[in-house]
Amino acid sequence: MNIAIIAPIPNFAGPNIHANLLELAAWESAGSFDGHLVYTLEGGHHDVRLFLAEENCLALDGYDNKIGKQGFLADALIIATTHRSAAGTPSLSVHPIGNWTDDASFGGKPHTITACPSRLMRACLDALDKHNTTGHLVTMEATHHGPILTTPTMFIEIGSDEAAWKTPAYGKIVASGLLDVVSNPLADYPVAFGIGGPHYCPNFMSIMRKADIAMGHVCAKYGLDGLDEAMLLDAMEKSGAAFALLDWKGLGEHKERIIAILEESGVRYQKTKDIKG
Repeated sequence: MNIAIIAPIPNFAGPNIHANLLELAAWESAGSFDGHLVYTLEGGHHDVRLFLAEENCLALDGYDNKIGKQGFLADALIIATTHRSAAGTPSLSVHPIGNWTDDASFGGKPHTITACPSRLMRACLDALDKHNTTGHLVTMEATHHGPILTTPTMFIEIGSDEAAWKTPAYGKIVASGLLDVVSNPLADYPVAFGIGGPHYCPNFMSIMRKADIAMGHVCAKYGLDGLDEAMLLDAMEKSGAAFALLDWKGLGEHKERIIAILEESGVRYQKTKDIKG
């Protein structure tokens, strides 16, 4: 797999993770892009390129096409960046990108999601768990915000304030996890599209910690107003999902409507409570 790791300079965690990646592994120069050196990782399982980006992480629309024109055709993008939380909870997180509703105030387009490298995202979560020595929350977030890209893309983030974003030890955890992931083949887990529940996906995280399942896109409860049949089928395809996984209590008043859409679409589904470890 060709993997591009992109560290946006305006997002403090990006340069932090970038510096730790360079320190922890043997990289070689692979030319330059946008005024910055590009590096390639020697000896890994995957073909990896490491980029510094001038743009904010939400403003990377079409970045995959830009680097493709320079000769690197990525199969997946990992954007290493910051996570903001009103609660300020120290965290290490991953998530897919896109918008379920009309609200695209944080980049992207309304009712549009970018494809998700689901098994890669699960591998990154496992690696963050492995290297997390801080007690930080390791979690997946539901699909939210831009940019718009044509290549399967995930975010990996340090949260949740400027002090954390700049802390080298936290950048080292993320960098160590990423190096583990790109040095090994991905497990061939079945993939699920998650529907319902809160933003930080506690039930879906619990499933992944006990079962061989990778989560792709997740439409949290707050996005369910925008989940119609077309978006559901798009999310299944862009997740590479074999089935939908329902956070049943987290569907709220949408239960009957979501079940009707799933059954009319012929999409297989299970409830989280029915998944055994």
